[in-house]
Amino acid sequence: MGRMTRRLALLLLTLLSAGCGKDHGINVSDIDNLTYSHEGTAGRPQPLPLANHSKEFASLVEWLERNRSGWKPLEATLLPGGLSIFGDGFYLRVIHQTAVLRYQDESGQPRLLHKKIPADRFAFLMDP
Repeated sequence: MGRMTRRLALLLLTLLSAGCGKDHGINVSDIDNLTYSHEGTAGRPQPLPLANHSKEFASLVEWLERNRSGWKPLEATLLPGGLSIFGDGFYLRVIHQTAVLRYQDESGQPRLLHKKIPADRFAFLMDP
């Protein structure tokens, strides 16, 4: 393999690995409290608690664990509306087919990440 071909292959691998995304740094075993609210309704929405031992609570924690990787940095403001989920040390906003995750990493730096998700992933929370 020629020098130019090796450089091209290395560049291609670097570009492909850069698009793979980041892992979120949330310790899901520390999540004890979850609330959610539907935004876009009249007035300020009142967060609704999820019982710690409910299937919805378990489903959200499991989703965060299974979706630890594949996130991409977001450098934009959040649009209003959608479903907001508040947890211990994080905030998850679901708008259409996008999940936006905000938290502080272990060094205290704020992180804002996003990921495409199936449109019906959180449908069980959409009917108040």
